[in-house]
Amino acid sequence: MNEYYALDPNAPKSARDLADLYRIFASDSGRFLYTLPETWQEDMIYNMRQISDLCGARAEEFLRNAITLRWSAKPSKRLNWDELAFELIDETRALLGERDIKPHIRALDSVLADISFWVDVSEGHIKRDAKEYAMIAEPIFRASPKVSMVDPYFRLRYRRENSNTFVKSKRHSDTLTHFIRLAARHRKVRVLCLFVNEEHALEGDPEGIRFQSDLCSIKNSVPGAESLIVEYRKLSKESSFDSHPRYLLGHKAGLKFDWGFESRPEDPKTQHLAWIGRSALEPLLDRFL
Repeated sequence: MNEYYALDPNAPKSARDLADLYRIFASDSGRFLYTLPETWQEDMIYNMRQISDLCGARAEEFLRNAITLRWSAKPSKRLNWDELAFELIDETRALLGERDIKPHIRALDSVLADISFWVDVSEGHIKRDAKEYAMIAEPIFRASPKVSMVDPYFRLRYRRENSNTFVKSKRHSDTLTHFIRLAARHRKVRVLCLFVNEEHALEGDPEGIRFQSDLCSIKNSVPGAESLIVEYRKLSKESSFDSHPRYLLGHKAGLKFDWGFESRPEDPKTQHLAWIGRSALEPLLDRFL
């Protein structure tokens, strides 16, 4: 799952190019664009407007929907795009330029015509490991100011069998910790909200005082996460969207977790993750984001 590309803002030359890019980098494609220099979005819109007003409008539409990831390095502005993009060779599947000007640049028009190049990376079976979850989910944390975790079986403590004693659930807290680390690293997410079932997450803690305390404790254990708001909401028994969901949602994209967010790296069973298509994503964002 997940592939990363860098695109020269001068490379698209027509509305057709933008339509192809719109499909290829759809929110459920598992493909993401690194953008550089800092003026990349403005440059693309300007260049497309020079072709036609329609192209300018298509460029704006594309940028509203595609997930673009700002490259943090700030090299000299005197460098050309292909020289800047050289830094991304190890991070991307391909650098897409106006033409094959250098060995590390692939011409956009030829790549768009190569059907075999665009393999399906929208879903996959991965190890049930918090590190794996974070690796796949990273684009959401790099692009969204708010992220929602939705899982009716998520909990931070569980009752010992035949006992009234509650102990911490490392299998759930490990995943949450990795997500908070992503938020702290990229400094884009301002709010991380968990949607939980009170019968599971708040067992023996009906007011959620202990659960919120555990959330704060986990957040405080991550350097750089001081300004992040970590909160929770209760899932509704009346809403059909709340009955059996396991989602990680950002403002442009979402992931479906078949087994939820429990981390079991020792388990040979895998977890099916899939990027959610736009028609299914929109009502989820309305409900949870």
